[in-house]
Amino acid sequence: MLDIVLFTFFEGFKEMDLEEIKEEIKNYPTPIAGCDVYFNWLLEERDRLLSGKEEAERRDHLAGKF
Repeated sequence: MLDIVLFTFFEGFKEMDLEEIKEEIKNYPTPIAGCDVYFNWLLEERDRLLSGKEEAERRDHLAGKF
C-alpha cells in the first residue's frame, strides 16, 4: 500500500530537471530528518540526473562532439 502511495506522490515530480531539484534542495526547510522520504528522493534524483549528464558528456567527448 505504501509503495502505491509513494509512487503516486512522486509521479508529479518525475519531470523536474536538475536545476529545479538543486533549487528545491537548497531551499528545503531545516532541520531535515534522515527518514524524510521526499528529501531523500530529491537527493537520489539529483545524483541520477548528474550521472546521466556526466555519461552524456563522456559519450560526446569520445564521439568528438565536445
